[in-house]
Amino acid sequence: MKLVLNRTKKKGRFTRKMIFRVVACVDLTPEEEAALSGCRFGKEVLYQSETVGAPVPHTNGAWPGWGRGVQAATSISRITVDDLIGGKTVDCRSIMDALQSEKAAKSACQALSQLVLAAASFEGEAVHEF
Repeated sequence: MKLVLNRTKKKGRFTRKMIFRVVACVDLTPEEEAALSGCRFGKEVLYQSETVGAPVPHTNGAWPGWGRGVQAATSISRITVDDLIGGKTVDCRSIMDALQSEKAAKSACQALSQLVLAAASFEGEAVHEF
């Protein structure tokens, strides 16, 4: 499994402030895809920040940083399996927020890796000695 982080920066449409965009997407091996297939883990939350801010009003009702549209956010607040597989895009107001979003994506990728290992080896019996 590879986590691909794509970084871009641009000036805001109506302001001169910089927008720092981070796109996080995982590249799964065929074995990892096979382990996840049929398990319906798509909505499973891999990362949830401790402080979730109020939503920024948008016509589509999206929360900050969710989806692929241009949205102002401070950082990623929640990541699901579907987000990582399909690509999670967040536009940040500062480079520090962008770095925090990357850190969240890395944490979510580690959780996804553990989920894939568990799904691949869930058949049979597990014996633990203490």
